[in-house]
Amino acid sequence: MGCEGMTTRKIAIIDYVPEGVSIVFKISDNPNPKASLEAFLSDIKNNSLLSAFASTTPYSSISEKAAFLNYLNPVSSSLICLSISNDSSVDITFITKANKNLILLESIQDKAVETIKIDDKVTQRITINSQVTYTASKDSILIASSSKQIIDDILNEKTEKSPDFKKIFNLNNSNDIRAIFRNNPLIGPNSQAVNFASWTALNVATLTDGIKATGVSLAGGTIPQLLSIFEGQVPQQNEIARAVPSDALSAYSFTFSDAQKLQSKLKIIMGDAVPQSFPELFESVNEVGEIILTSGSAIVLKSIDPSLTQESLAKYTSEKSSFHDVELDSFSESNLFINVFSPLIHKTRPIIVFQLDDFFYFTESEVTAEQIITAYKNNDCLDKSYYENYVDQLSSTSSLLFFKMQGVIPLTLNGFLGFKTASEIDEISINKYPFAVLQYNYDHDFAHVNFISKETSKKMKPVENISEVFSLKRLKISLKFLA
Repeated sequence: MGCEGMTTRKIAIIDYVPEGVSIVFKISDNPNPKASLEAFLSDIKNNSLLSAFASTTPYSSISEKAAFLNYLNPVSSSLICLSISNDSSVDITFITKANKNLILLESIQDKAVETIKIDDKVTQRITINSQVTYTASKDSILIASSSKQIIDDILNEKTEKSPDFKKIFNLNNSNDIRAIFRNNPLIGPNSQAVNFASWTALNVATLTDGIKATGVSLAGGTIPQLLSIFEGQVPQQNEIARAVPSDALSAYSFTFSDAQKLQSKLKIIMGDAVPQSFPELFESVNEVGEIILTSGSAIVLKSIDPSLTQESLAKYTSEKSSFHDVELDSFSESNLFINVFSPLIHKTRPIIVFQLDDFFYFTESEVTAEQIITAYKNNDCLDKSYYENYVDQLSSTSSLLFFKMQGVIPLTLNGFLGFKTASEIDEISINKYPFAVLQYNYDHDFAHVNFISKETSKKMKPVENISEVFSLKRLKISLKFLA
């Protein structure tokens, strides 16, 4: 009698994830929870790609602060949580269902165990080879952390309650390891932070010489996020590989079916008012790209009607010179692309324009123009080199496409690596993976992700192939590193 209002709360390990967590590794219980945990720890140390990040703070902390993990015997799925503070220090938290044989300390010579009791909360302080770990149990869940404060916060129900995090955490997962990470803001014009997405989850399967992953990203919530600008756009055919010299440092492009609508959404992201007029130049264009070369940067337009694009350009140009029978004209509106497409374009201010077939290039110098023309006329662009071997593994259309060469890491993956700034990610180079393609393809409410990474010692062979598909609500990502 009198029990009508009683309810039973279902306890799950997600309920004990630390508030503000940066990266969560979800370790499967299939087929053997302990073996899955051991494989994860081994891969962090020995995997050919992950070992490239071994010196970075997030991943080095797993070995520096988590000796405790080597002495656990989980019987169900578990979580390894990385909490990265503003000063880039990292705390490690392990969460799993408790069992009587979970902690195997008998064989450890150099250890000390102390019990700390404050009010009704009991915490253990375990020291193994000078590494300190704090543990506590609540609702039959074991929590172990390198931080006493994190343990206290979790016991006081100060945990990660983001709806997006819970949504992406609970998606079906059949892999041994799932990496869930918070997407850090990208730095846009005038050092302005631009939100790219909220959370990304990658189902990770490690290979002997690389990684394979599939996953989902979410771009939702009340804060505008860059991925949402492509809502309502029909992805177009990617042609920029025909326009990028093979010795470029990096390049990217975005496609659209309605340029004016895209600009309007960009202005919302940047907090600007939508302009009264829209340049007719972009009405005959469906792909805009930016190319970074050793001599400088350039913008390239893929025209669907070159004669109409020429006509629209006339008011901005005047004859200047020529190179290899290509007319080079002066371009009078160097801020045009920034004004229309910021933050997608926020640095390049071209002064030269020229046409090669259905591509219109805008460069900051004649030297850069000559470098592009020489490569194009010599068939020395990406589509005629290593990229052509992998084009069949990419979607033929996408909304956003990145090329990264020279072992550079795509900045949109900064959350997975735990980096807060572009300068941190620039310090890491995966030289065995010198070519990367990162593709985002809008597909209604979600996008699929495939990721394969294999190392190679051959110089400048395409080895990374990343393709991501996204939408306003969900993003499934595809990342591939291929030998």
